[in-house]
Formats: sequence, structure tokens, C-alpha cells
Amino acid sequence: MLERTARSAISPDGKTIFFIRHKDGLHFDLWSASLPDAEGTKHRYTRGVFNSLNTTSTTHLKFSPDGSKLLLWVGPGPVGDPSIWEIPVDGGEPTARLSSLHKHSVSPISFSWVDNRNIVVTRADGPTPGEHLWLADTETDRSVPITTTPSNERSPSVSPDGTTIALTGDATDFDLVEIPLDGSRPRSVINTTRNEFDPAVAPGAAQYAFVTDRTGDPQIWLQNQGDSKPLVTAMDFDGVGSLAIGALAFSPDATRLAFQAATRPESTTLPGFAGGSRVWMKTLAGGKPFPIGGSETYQDAPTWSPRGDWIAYLSSMRGDSIQLVKSQVGARGNPIRLAKEVIPPFVVRPVWSPDDEWILCETTEGFSLVAADGSMRSRVVADKGWLAYAWDADGSHIYGLLPSEDYRQITLVSIDVRTGHQRVINPDVGPIRPALQPIRGFSRYRSGFLTSIAHVRSDIYLIEGFRLPRTKWEQIWHLGRAEAR
Repeated sequence: MLERTARSAISPDGKTIFFIRHKDGLHFDLWSASLPDAEGTKHRYTRGVFNSLNTTSTTHLKFSPDGSKLLLWVGPGPVGDPSIWEIPVDGGEPTARLSSLHKHSVSPISFSWVDNRNIVVTRADGPTPGEHLWLADTETDRSVPITTTPSNERSPSVSPDGTTIALTGDATDFDLVEIPLDGSRPRSVINTTRNEFDPAVAPGAAQYAFVTDRTGDPQIWLQNQGDSKPLVTAMDFDGVGSLAIGALAFSPDATRLAFQAATRPESTTLPGFAGGSRVWMKTLAGGKPFPIGGSETYQDAPTWSPRGDWIAYLSSMRGDSIQLVKSQVGARGNPIRLAKEVIPPFVVRPVWSPDDEWILCETTEGFSLVAADGSMRSRVVADKGWLAYAWDADGSHIYGLLPSEDYRQITLVSIDVRTGHQRVINPDVGPIRPALQPIRGFSRYRSGFLTSIAHVRSDIYLIEGFRLPRTKWEQIWHLGRAEAR
């Protein structure tokens, strides 16, 4: 038995297995074995970078159709970006492939071989929002889109003859709901056939902001006493739609909104903006949003200090780990690192405490209170794996959403910050849907919290009659035959 195996792939001839094996909570090794006596023939793969593999459990690996090589996608880890590696089975060093697919903060990819060179792969940073199928050439690093639908296409599986692609089509619909603190069932706030997510309630004001795609591209709208209006649209970015937008956070005086937006580097000419995932700020009184500054290649998840003079956020330079930092509003200095621990990818956004002392954030150590003064102090208050969380008004308690033990239900809990005691308020807020982020946003609202919950419909589709694009020589040959006729 190959215990504690995260992912595995068996060669087409059924004689060899490669698998990812847990080493500790954040590090995994690549192993191989001969079948059927796998237990007696296990060997750790140590060539090249795999002598010290830093990754999370997010991986995907498959043999090529002829069994000569293994393609392995390694998710982002404590250090380093995602990467894709081609591993020769009969010896030789692993080779990095498809560098154009290495992105921070995108969905985990999956793929299926078409032939011994090309793969059908999922990609979430293309010209249209969502996750779609692409055809990628592992030798040239060239990729072209296969699907561009309003939904998400995932989990491709190509038939042995390469002419049919099976896939899952996921239609995700986020709706705004209020989760009461008295343990009663969630109450619908906005429920439409379009997406509404990432709500943020303005402090002391009867309004909130949220992201919606009701007009097509994702936009930020402002809701005030039954009236909705756009606040941030593609026109704020020279008419270019965002690949992703969210992580909304109001300033304490409710006059400004910080948010994250991601665009391709070449897509905008706004001053001081080179594209990528950045934190922006918009004044509710009007005007265009502007980036908060900083030279990082990745910024996300802003949270304001109680006085509104600092913004903390997640930050990374390409090739580096994700850090929790803070930057003074209006200043152009370098951001200050706050946590000595690394921030895992795909975590819930940090939240500044009402007393200005702490910032709630998940780190590699656990769900932690990180000192906001830059002293690098921290204290673990709970285990990792939260879906959402927020402070109460006086900072004595933390409220949040956790998955149940079987990861099927959403649970509303509170934590006493002083004692660490957890109390279950509602054991069944609702089912956890199969989405990368089943909960988006969590902000104090009336007698509970305003959030958005995903509703997912999944179907299996077939793309039949699929053909690889003709090579240059094939195009010339077919053209010559046509002219000869």
C-alpha cells in the first residue's frame, strides 16, 4: 500500500507508477515504483529540482501516450511559483516546460495529452473571464484557446485517438446572503441569475459594495437603500476588462474603497501601472482608481488600519513566497513586512483588528494574530482552513465560517481572542459547493454578516472531431494538392 499518496500516474504499459508523497504539512516528494510489487521497488526521484521539492498538495501528473515521459504540474509552495516539469522516464534531467502558464493566484491546472507533444490544459488567465481549455505545445510553449464560454471548463480527458475531449462544464452563480448571528438560516439579500460576490459593508453607512457580472465583464457596484449603481468598470482601466476583480475593503471613514484587480501587462497604459494583480483605491466621490504603489509583481487582499492611514495586503515578487506587508496610504516607500511566516496561496484575506494591534491572517503555522506594528510577533489562535472570518466591533471575538469535519457543510463559529475557546453558532449554514472559493467576502451587516455563497451546476460535455492545427509544412502540402487538382 502506497500510504499518504497525494497524486499518482501509471504508465500506459502498466509497469511504472509515479506519485507525490507527503513529507510534512507543506513539503512533498516525487516517488516512483515498479508494478505490481510497488512496495518493494519504491524510489524517491531526486534529479534536478526534485531533490528538494517545495509544493503544496496541489499537483497534477500524467504520462505521455508513449510512456516515455511524465508531465508534472507543481502548485505554488512556501517558496517559488507554480511550475511544469517534463521528466524522462528512462533517465535524463527534468526540463521546465510551458513557462507562460506559471502564474500566481490562478486556479490549479489540469491537463490531458493529445499526442506525445501537445496537451489540452485548463487556464484561468486568458482573454475571457473564467477557466477554459487551451491547446499547449510543450516544446514551443505556444498555447491557443479551445473554449471561450460564459461558464468554466475543467478536468479535460482526451480520447486515445486524440479526436474527442471529455470535460466538465461548471456554471457557478454567487448570490449575496446574510448569515445571522443568532444561528438561524441564512437570508437572501441579492439572488439573480448573474454573479454577485465579494461584498463589503461601509462602516457606519447604509451601503455596501459588491462585484457583479450583470453587464458582462466583472464590475464593482455600490448598493445604497435599494439603489444600485456601478462604481468601478472597464472604463476606469482604459476600457480594458479585468481578468479578476474583488477583495473589496472600505476605508474606516467610508469614503474610499480598496480592491484587487488583475489585468494582462500589455493591456493598459495607465501611469504607474505595469499590469498583473494589484491593489487599487477608488474615492467614492468620483475619479479614476489608482494603484497603491509598490514594485511587487503580485498584490492582493487589502485591509485598512482603523485610522485609515495604512493598508495591509498580501505581496510577492516573482519567484518569492507570499508575504503579509503593510504600506502607508499616500506614501511611496517600500512596504513593511509584518509576518516572518510565509502565507500559503489561496487563503482567506487578512483582516485588521479594531484596536489596531493585530491582523488576522492564515500563515504556514496556522490561523494567526500577526502584530500590526512590524515587530514580527504572531500568535496562532486556531487551525488553518477557514472559508471566511471577521472581527466583532470591540475586537474581543472573531467570527468565521469553517468547513465541517467531513467538509460537506459550512459552520458558523466564534473564537474568544483571549482564551482561544471556539463556539459553534450554526453547525449547518449550508452545503460547501465544489468551487475554488465557495465563500467570497464576509462583512458585518445588520444582525449578522454579509457574504456570498457559490451555487454550482456541473455537467459533462464532449468535444468531438477535435484536430490538432496543421503544421506549416502540412499547410503547404495541402495547398499544393489543392492547386494540383
